[in-house]
This record gives sequence, C-alpha cells and structure tokens, in this order.
Amino acid sequence: MKKILLIDDNPMNNNGYIQPLKQKYDVVVVMSIIAAKRKLRFHKFDLIIIDIMMPTPGVQCTDELSTGLYFYSEEIQPKFPKTPVLFWSNLNHEKYDNYFNRQSPSNVNFLHKNYENEKHLLEKVTEIFA
Repeated sequence: MKKILLIDDNPMNNNGYIQPLKQKYDVVVVMSIIAAKRKLRFHKFDLIIIDIMMPTPGVQCTDELSTGLYFYSEEIQPKFPKTPVLFWSNLNHEKYDNYFNRQSPSNVNFLHKNYENEKHLLEKVTEIFA
C-alpha cells in the first residue's frame, strides 16, 4: 500500500477530503513542519502532500502564505528529490506558479482545495500514482 505524508495545520477542517484518501492509502497526517521533519527522518513516503499556508516554525521564512513552498525547498527537494509532492491550497495557483517561476519540477503538482468535491484530493493522488 502506498504511504502518504499529509502536512496540514487544519486537518479537522479538511477531514472530508482526507478520509477518502485514507480508505485507499496509508496516510500519515501531521499538523506542523517540525512534526513532518520528524516523520521524514524515520519513514519513507511515496507521496508528500503539503498545505502551502502553514505556521512558520521549522522553516527559514516568516510568510505563512508560503511556508509549504519553503519547506519543500529547504527539506524535501534536497533530501527527497524524486519523491512526488502535491501542494494543496486554498490559495489560487498564482502563488505556486510564481514561486517556481512557472516551471515546477516534474515530480511536483498543485491542487486547489475544492469544497464542492470531497473526492478531489483522492482523484488527484490516484492520478499521480497512475
């Protein structure tokens, strides 16, 4: 079974999207960058899902609107360059596009949170693993 690390500071708000994912995959949910670093130190994941807007402890930035992007650059990309990453956000695609200069790495994707389709996260993850 594929193992997923999902980093989201408000998982209870997003539980309707996370539960369908848990029915098909082994999903580990953490609520902070510091907890994510700990999990990554001891476990291998087939996919990392990162909420772009997170509290900043654990990264070298003070902009909560970009925390997930900085965590990717500081921790994920250097240590796990081949692991697929999905940025998941309430923000529009523009913050993600600007961060990567509209040229995101081939193993990196973006998904806008869709409050009308509870299976949108599962559908995107299934597409990534296909």
